[in-house]
Amino acid sequence: MAQVKFGVIIPNRGPIVGLFTPQDLIVIAEAADRKYPVIDSVWVGDSILAKPRFECNTLLAAMSVRTKNVKLGPACFASFPLRHPLVTALEWASIDALSGGRTIWPVCLGGNPKSGGDFLVEYQAFGIDPADRVGRLEEGIEVLQRLWTEDNVTFKGKFFSLENVTLEPKPVQKPHPPIWLVATPTRGKSPELVERMLRRVIKYSQGWMTTRVGPEDFRFGLDKLQEFAIQEGKDPESFEPSLFYNVLVNQDREAALQEAKQFLDNYYMTDFPREVVELWTALGTVDQCVETIHQFLAAGVRTLMVRFPCKNQQEQLDLFVDQIVPQLT
Repeated sequence: MAQVKFGVIIPNRGPIVGLFTPQDLIVIAEAADRKYPVIDSVWVGDSILAKPRFECNTLLAAMSVRTKNVKLGPACFASFPLRHPLVTALEWASIDALSGGRTIWPVCLGGNPKSGGDFLVEYQAFGIDPADRVGRLEEGIEVLQRLWTEDNVTFKGKFFSLENVTLEPKPVQKPHPPIWLVATPTRGKSPELVERMLRRVIKYSQGWMTTRVGPEDFRFGLDKLQEFAIQEGKDPESFEPSLFYNVLVNQDREAALQEAKQFLDNYYMTDFPREVVELWTALGTVDQCVETIHQFLAAGVRTLMVRFPCKNQQEQLDLFVDQIVPQLT
């Protein structure tokens, strides 16, 4: 089993739904950075109107100058199909420079009705057809990569066009910050869809993020990703496999489940079935959580990004680092 890296997802929708203050978001990031060397990364979510929250890039820029060690990124950058890649390229080059080259950029399509929120409101507000999400994401990544690595960029696409554009500053990391793509290639999906989403990961990114899957589906997706990577002539081990996951420690597993469900329902403005909460969350005692997480690590997770679905973030972070992580490494 490869050495796992641990990340903490900070719920930046928390202040909107009354869980904690905006300043607490920075305090949690600083605690993860300074108190716990085992924490490799800090993440925040992204949405504009569908699930209102403190804006991802603005918050990460603030965190970049209040932390020294952790990597920083969105989990995931769901609004990218709505944004012009020129502006995003400048924002992320700036954050990468402010942080001294500590950014990772996972991007996703957003717009999944099962994730809660009304994504149609966002697309209507921007005057963008949701059916164009894939094309805008793929073109946008191409534009980003060229602006980050070239001068005098000319690009002619279906959605974006640039003529002789040079972006400054460029990112500190060379050739550019790692780009990860989000995909959920479960066994229940059609082989054609699974192949399409994973070949997109291989073409446009250096990492794979997924969420709301069990260990068997994670292993299935990773095996397929590596199979397609070999077919494309790429090193199958070069893609970082990561998991967005929830962890909630409580001596009473049922109480943990109910607290997690209340948090997730409120956070995503939906009513998650019990089985979804259990699929998405390690629940119960420390030993129960360790046992659950071990299954994902055995399935190939190399970056485990954890969120604590509760109000008391610091208490759960302490429990995770002090009692769970030592049993996973």
